[in-house]
Amino acid sequence: MSGDRTIRVAVDLRCLDDPRPRGFGRYATALLDSLAEHEPSVELIGFATRFGSGHRAACPFPTGSELVAEQWRFPRAATQRGAHVIWCPANRGLPLLSPLPTVLTLHDAVEWDRSMVPRPSGRSGLRFAYSSAASIASAAAIITPSATAAGEVVRRLHVDPALVHVVHEGAAPCFAPVEGPRDAEVLAQLGVARPYLLYVGGFDDKKDVGTLLEAAHALTTPLVLVGDLERRTEALRQAAPPTARWLGRVDDSSLAVLYRHAVAFAFPALAEGFGLPPVEAMASGAPVVVARTGSLPEVVADGGVLVEPRSPLALAAALRSLLNDPRHRDRMVAAALRRASQLSWAAAAHSTAAVLRDVAAVKTAQMIARRARSSPAAFRAAVL
Repeated sequence: MSGDRTIRVAVDLRCLDDPRPRGFGRYATALLDSLAEHEPSVELIGFATRFGSGHRAACPFPTGSELVAEQWRFPRAATQRGAHVIWCPANRGLPLLSPLPTVLTLHDAVEWDRSMVPRPSGRSGLRFAYSSAASIASAAAIITPSATAAGEVVRRLHVDPALVHVVHEGAAPCFAPVEGPRDAEVLAQLGVARPYLLYVGGFDDKKDVGTLLEAAHALTTPLVLVGDLERRTEALRQAAPPTARWLGRVDDSSLAVLYRHAVAFAFPALAEGFGLPPVEAMASGAPVVVARTGSLPEVVADGGVLVEPRSPLALAAALRSLLNDPRHRDRMVAAALRRASQLSWAAAAHSTAAVLRDVAAVKTAQMIARRARSSPAAFRAAVL
């Protein structure tokens, strides 16, 4: 299809069912907003179960058992709405036998790395296996947020490299270095006093927050941690220095304030498909320190300090240097802002729209042949 012809895209937005969306939801929200703003020839038809509004959820996701709703009723509803292509932005959910060509955003292949993520069991294991296999086999194109993630998807899941497209993410406009008139008030309401170090993200094993807490013991500057506080954080709390401040989840306006006033942002994650928090921190003018693993060297590039993974000593030394050397910190702030300016949701929208247009033009015979070739490898990979 030509770039100026309107295409209608049915989007599976069940990742927005949670009123407090995590990574998938943040990605979908930011990218759909940017597509709506910058790509008027891409008409979005969102399907969600609840909590949606506007273009994010124009239609209810079909009811019934998950298997029936996802594999049969959803593609039928998308076809009835005049969609040209189906897109799932959250790793899985595509119908295998869709009459429409399909696009999958696969954020990484970490879920298939058993050293990082245990094999799902029971009902969740069945869901993971069938939905992952159907999605990978069905996809006429797979979008990944980094070249690192693309390489892992090809290697672990045996996907044809020609079908994989790298589309970097960006930071929302609210994440900026300009101080707001209420910044001091927001920090006071959160109970955060400057100076402080900052971490934003999850607390599962692959985030390796334990290494950060061990490094924090060697520093006198308090550490502020932002993210959903779950049962598994109790052990981390026990390991944290007494000055650590656990905030739980905060809204984006408060998060923006925390980013731009942090002395440094630390992110020791071991496996990331992209790493959105470091990009948001860089865009806010915070110097960042990340582990030299996964996609982080690619995404942060020369905009931050890279340290050896699982090394509290290396992490503490990098943070201490930013705390004690104002000139070094100023240089890293400038580097962070330069790198963040190279990553944007507008660029992501343009690249995503190009993939959607290309896939919308796929012929039925080509689509069927591709699924037939991909299915055996997809089903083997999904149950590893």
